[in-house]
Amino acid sequence: MNCASNDGSGAMKSLQRALGCLMVSIVLLTGCGRTPATEEATLERAEALQAAGAYDEMVALLEAFDERSPGSVRILEMLAFHHSGNEDHMLAAFYFSRLAEVDPAQAEYILYAATALRTAGDRPGAVRLYRQYLEQVPDNKGVWVILAELNELGGDSRRRLKRT
Repeated sequence: MNCASNDGSGAMKSLQRALGCLMVSIVLLTGCGRTPATEEATLERAEALQAAGAYDEMVALLEAFDERSPGSVRILEMLAFHHSGNEDHMLAAFYFSRLAEVDPAQAEYILYAATALRTAGDRPGAVRLYRQYLEQVPDNKGVWVILAELNELGGDSRRRLKRT
């Protein structure tokens, strides 16, 4: 190929080749054309990011996976416990509530969501979720005490708690 040809076709072909290389580079760098990561690969990458202290990147990775494939208990747990440990209680409650929807047999997710809401200062939300938890685990005396305290704080001390 002669780039010095007078008709400009050599220069045009070189430009086309360069643009082609640029496009391939963009595809490789942005991940376009890649198969979406598996849950296991995503969790491994998230754990590596967490170990490196790259929390924002870890959360973005987990949220992107959740958006593509909603309902993974392990992904949601990692998000919920991360936000809880980071004292972002409203987001922790959100993810624990999602976990309770995905895996309703695990009543502790409701308890964790209620506790996060209580810590965040959302008394009505916490009361609602503690009651929901007690429908599944009525013998948890500690939660009955918490619920009574929350009702007392909210001016509901005269209202009797019903055990169903």
